[in-house]
Amino acid sequence: MWGSTDPSGGTLARQTPAHLIALNYLSAPVFLVQPDCHIVETNDFGRLFLQNSKILKDLNGVLHVQRRADNATLMDAVRRVHARGQHELIRLLRRTDDVACLVHLAPAHDTDLVVLCVADLRVALPHPPGWTRTLFGFNATTAALAEALADGQSLAEIAASQNLPIGTVRTRLKKLMTQTGTSSQSALVAMLLRASALIA
Repeated sequence: MWGSTDPSGGTLARQTPAHLIALNYLSAPVFLVQPDCHIVETNDFGRLFLQNSKILKDLNGVLHVQRRADNATLMDAVRRVHARGQHELIRLLRRTDDVACLVHLAPAHDTDLVVLCVADLRVALPHPPGWTRTLFGFNATTAALAEALADGQSLAEIAASQNLPIGTVRTRLKKLMTQTGTSSQSALVAMLLRASALIA
């Protein structure tokens, strides 16, 4: 929430800036940072992400990566994007050296800020139950399958969690693919994940 002062010296009503409203339509953590990684603004998913992430933290108002080498990588990337005005994509690793997060950096045009959009590869996106019913009008059974697939569950895991024979889950998958016009399970999941960006 930002406030401003009118010419007569009185404080105007605090309002949420339009760019922050727009950021909150994205179902991913997004940060606006200064060239030194001081956080100027973040969306709701960014605040939630910082509360739960084991990779990125808010350290006295500065976006900070737990691993020292990765923190230097992030700081250098933010400075480069600010200086050159070009997009970059960096990977943040876990202690086991597998990729934990992807960070897309872009210049915030006409400002001295850099936009960071974070994809945490270890955490499912926090969507409300029934989000596929809202977007696609699925019935409860179809929605449960679609949302489990979008969360990365295998058909065997879905069958076990819903106490169903694997054949029943496969039949429902075929119907769901027909309903969505997709030709494979991977195409279906990709379509669901693209659509999920509209749910915030």
